Amino acid sequence: MKTKTNILLALMLISFAPMLHAQDFWERISFPDSVTIRCMALNQQGHIFVGTGSHGETGGVYRSLDDGQSWECVYFLDRFSIFSIEINEQGYIYAGKNGFDALICSKNNGEDWHPLYPPLGDNLLEILCVGGDTIFISQWTSGPFIAYSYNGGQDWDSVYLENHQIARVRDIALADNGCLYAGVHGYSSGEGGLYKSEDWGKSWNYIGLVNHQVCAVAVNSNNEVFTGDWWTMNYNVQTPGLYALYEGGDSLEMILESVQVTDIAIAENDDIYIAANYWNLVSYDNGYSFEVLSKPSQLIGATELEIASNGHIYGFGGNSVVKSIDPLITALPLIKQTGKDHLLKLYPNPSSKYLNILFEGKTSTGTIYVGITNSEGKKVFERKFVSEEKLQIDIGHLPVGLYFARVRTNKELLCRKFIKR
Repeated sequence: MKTKTNILLALMLISFAPMLHAQDFWERISFPDSVTIRCMALNQQGHIFVGTGSHGETGGVYRSLDDGQSWECVYFLDRFSIFSIEINEQGYIYAGKNGFDALICSKNNGEDWHPLYPPLGDNLLEILCVGGDTIFISQWTSGPFIAYSYNGGQDWDSVYLENHQIARVRDIALADNGCLYAGVHGYSSGEGGLYKSEDWGKSWNYIGLVNHQVCAVAVNSNNEVFTGDWWTMNYNVQTPGLYALYEGGDSLEMILESVQVTDIAIAENDDIYIAANYWNLVSYDNGYSFEVLSKPSQLIGATELEIASNGHIYGFGGNSVVKSIDPLITALPLIKQTGKDHLLKLYPNPSSKYLNILFEGKTSTGTIYVGITNSEGKKVFERKFVSEEKLQIDIGHLPVGLYFARVRTNKELLCRKFIKR
């Protein structure tokens, strides 16, 4: 069993902060100081999109194409706020806000926006995109509510995780094995906790942490789950902090005590980055111990975190944007990318029955080899096609989870991931 890190150890680490990364981990990125940042996302090209707005402020979506050197407002709101922003693998940008047209989408990098119409239509808090078609959202309306669409937001279904009118879903995370996890932020006794879905969002089961205000959920490559609390409804009995559901464990255990967690980000090599109490911490040993990255006295840090494709971690707090000075040390990808993998198209993604494969540069002659491996690297499908055949694969028999499709011709090898739901 893991040994939890308590607040005394956190204070010790703070005392020795000069020995750690606190002095040189972050650098500040220029951002307009007249607006409050609410959310952030980066696309594969490194373009930064920031949602803004607060009480009495005008909100909107800001975009930077040059890593924060300059900004432009690409979507303007009058007296409304952008609460959440997410970018799918096709580069489509989804932003959630309060007021009418709670979910908006841009398919051309923020140049134009159009509304989508989820069921309740207001106060959209969280967005999770999977593949090119599936969207999960949470809304703060009449309880812990999640809506989901499998066709890019054209049609929606929805479900309540628990029967409470005030609680809300604050975070949604996807594991490589296809399981979804949701953190519920409660306000009264009997509310809140961690929930799990094994049927792609249609139904949810309670895991633990009732009476906790779960604000952040993240899953590592071993499908181990980490949650962060803001507070608890019964502090005399329960303690807020960071909790983990480790491989082989049957219950959540506390690994960091008495911290108010606002976000969790896990790198490719499973290093855990935490935003808590306006401090930034990191664990290099899967939660055994934590080190301080930044502290309030530096006036630089992050309350929300985002790991970008360039290897850097970005964050924000208030009206400040920060970026790690150096890229994170990340593990090698499961399958080496070729630099042309964006030419390989898999659809629908996620899929429950058939996977269609299309790629640019296909020649009229020659043999095409298609292989599929699961998230553990085990080959689950292999077939040789002639170039004239339609590349369609029946994946209905595969377990739900993350897979990699590799297509090899006599010219190149291309690889992309997909989800079986």
